[in-house]
Amino acid sequence: TEDTLFFAKGAAVKKEYLLSAITQGLAWYIAEKDYEVGIPVIIVNDIKKAMSLIAMEFYGNPQEKLKLLAFTGTKGKTTAAYFAYNILSQGHRPAMLSTMNTTLDGETFFKSALTTPESIDLFDMMNQAVQNDRTHLIMEVSSQAYLVKRVYGLTFDVGVFLNISLDHIGPIEHPSFEDYFYHKRLLMENSRAVIINSDMDHFSVLKEQVEDQDHDFYGSQFDNQIENSKAFSFSATGKLAGDYDIQLIGNFNQENAVAAGLACLRLGASLEDIKKGIAATRVPGRMEVLTQKNGAKVFIDYAHNGDSLKKLINVVETHQTGKIALVLGST
Repeated sequence: TEDTLFFAKGAAVKKEYLLSAITQGLAWYIAEKDYEVGIPVIIVNDIKKAMSLIAMEFYGNPQEKLKLLAFTGTKGKTTAAYFAYNILSQGHRPAMLSTMNTTLDGETFFKSALTTPESIDLFDMMNQAVQNDRTHLIMEVSSQAYLVKRVYGLTFDVGVFLNISLDHIGPIEHPSFEDYFYHKRLLMENSRAVIINSDMDHFSVLKEQVEDQDHDFYGSQFDNQIENSKAFSFSATGKLAGDYDIQLIGNFNQENAVAAGLACLRLGASLEDIKKGIAATRVPGRMEVLTQKNGAKVFIDYAHNGDSLKKLINVVETHQTGKIALVLGST
């Protein structure tokens, strides 16, 4: 119709598509070139950037009405997002965009097709969160989201970098590790305050990058450390000093909990909120523990690469004395 805004995006766009759309009422379009189809065109240098900026404006700049928290990392984004959601739910009204579950009203949940939605969907969802009286939005931001400019023009209140390892490198993703790491680091550049794991690979690069920003570092090299780590409890030092109960076993889950806690502390959560939120968090398919009547334990985990699988087995070996069987499935 005449009210439709059409973005001619991607290598697959052909003149025939536009001619077909014109027969259905298309009156104008946005593209990186003129397809010469006899209707007005707005030509832009970068269609993906244009989509993000126009979507932002079309939906009334919802990002200005929410506190924005974003997690990036090769692993742990979903778990950290769940910790943050449960923490902020204690005293605020968060929405969450997550790989496993998305909620825009705190009541209904649905699975997302992408880790980070396309820009038009993203700002539509943000607007729905605002309409639903949400106060915060928690997001997982992939390197792919920056590569294809889904979050272009967006500034986060807090950005969290959990870890980095060799992954997502290939012909349809990142050509090299350097490119992958560069796009991950863009979250730090586009966040007002940052939280970073000091034990991650290449931490020194990030430390130098954020020295002039508000920041918190966690891990063995800085104040915010994990102590007395047990299967279902740990203690923290620094800003989160205290004792914590946790349902997700594994030191990496405790690290994710601390990262989420430090982020939420900057977004209005109290230490009591953080303790309650961490204790309440369970994540579908992330170190879920099912205890059988005969005492056997079943651990369900979405370990999708070799590094994740090694960590999973190490955790189970640490806490189990009996025989361990591994069942692997794949699609």
